[in-house]
Amino acid sequence: MASIAGLVDSVRNGPPTGSVPATVRILEIDSLKRLVFEGQMLGNCLEGRLHSQVKYVSRVRQRSSSYWSMTILREDGTLDYECLVEVWHLRRGNVIHQAEGPRPRTIPTPEAWYWLSAWCDEQ
Repeated sequence: MASIAGLVDSVRNGPPTGSVPATVRILEIDSLKRLVFEGQMLGNCLEGRLHSQVKYVSRVRQRSSSYWSMTILREDGTLDYECLVEVWHLRRGNVIHQAEGPRPRTIPTPEAWYWLSAWCDEQ
């Protein structure tokens, strides 16, 4: 498992060495069906837990949070589900509350952190 310091260094230093062209997509999740699908792709707790699903949906309805999915389409056509992101909408601005990568590794990869950081800077 990568250390937090290693993840921060990868964000500062740019995309991983030897990177190849790919399409990065960060898309807001706008339905429970899509949220469950994204959870299945990452193998997280959303798949079969009604309590978790209700908690997430209530936050979206209140507009206290929004949820985003990051995928990377590789040159060879492989689609990687990189992470699920919860953004809290606070008076002082938006804050990423959590970002969860695929199981069994729940921390997003250094590549995902890099693109997530770039996305935040654009926002």
